[in-house]
Amino acid sequence: MVERQSLAFRHEFYEEAKEHQIRDDLVSYLGEYRFEVSEFNYRLGISNGILVDPNTGESMSLKAKRAIEFKRRRGLNTSREEAEFEGFINLEQGLSKKPFGVAVWLSPPGQKAEGCGDYGFAFVGKRNGNELEMTAIRLENPTINDFNKAANALWGEKGYEKVEDLLRQPMVIDISLDKVKEFIHGNFEIKDEQSKTIFGKALDKLSGIIDEVALIIKTGTSEQKQKAFHTLENLAIELKERLGALFKENVIFMSDYRISKLATFMGIDRYTNKPKLVAGSCGSTSDRNSLNSSNVFSKYSSLNGLLSLSEDNEWFTCPKCNYKATGPVGDECPKCHITKEEFAESGAEVCD
Repeated sequence: MVERQSLAFRHEFYEEAKEHQIRDDLVSYLGEYRFEVSEFNYRLGISNGILVDPNTGESMSLKAKRAIEFKRRRGLNTSREEAEFEGFINLEQGLSKKPFGVAVWLSPPGQKAEGCGDYGFAFVGKRNGNELEMTAIRLENPTINDFNKAANALWGEKGYEKVEDLLRQPMVIDISLDKVKEFIHGNFEIKDEQSKTIFGKALDKLSGIIDEVALIIKTGTSEQKQKAFHTLENLAIELKERLGALFKENVIFMSDYRISKLATFMGIDRYTNKPKLVAGSCGSTSDRNSLNSSNVFSKYSSLNGLLSLSEDNEWFTCPKCNYKATGPVGDECPKCHITKEEFAESGAEVCD
């Protein structure tokens, strides 16, 4: 049976994850799924020409490869993840050839039949030392024709027929970053600045709560994690509505509204109940069986094994070093790197 799990948020969680890593991913999740911000900044590390998770140092292409294996084992479509895997490799090669160029990665939304929303992303940015600093620009209701027009204008290609064709071909171009952003904003439907303003105000008020939730996710039981995360989501939804109403009245402060300790809200059913569902750019928070975002940077975040709906997920335990994974690992232990084949050759019994 396929595990029922919230893969809109839980992607690559490691036992050694730091609270600030978890906090970053919580903020990213809320920004995309609950506040629908028009822009969000991300960064990747660059190590020996390889793009890596800045928090864990793990190769981004390896993360994509594991996502492919995870879905294959469950009989799910992997075409998007395969294209993203190639995309990371091609982006690395492009940055190697043009280290001072501007990186552009266009990511259309997926199929509605798979629970995908109506938005995609344009990722644009530049290398800064040993980091790649990228801005995710959220694109509302884009078509493949819109993306083709953009690709033709920015680097002279207009023959992309499928979403996957675009995903596997991020480009590094010799156009200024400001001009690329200006082009994206001028040729796609993008939300106004209100979403970013409201999100910033909300983060100010939710900051302490987010820290508490990150600590519970790091140290709590599965039930505690789920309750804390639901509480954070419900608070965010409520706060967004309040701030949105005040914004319409040209009021951007809430002196009469205070966010107290997380424990206060975790004792109230309406905050701990499962929040209303929301569509993602490639899946939704209700779609537990697929990796579900066209935001490749939050999709391959450092979280996994988070907010399991039960404690009975049969995640990998290494037979050699006893490393216990809280998410999919493929056919190799992330800690000692023994493979299934190597363990089988030792005469041990392995699972299919």
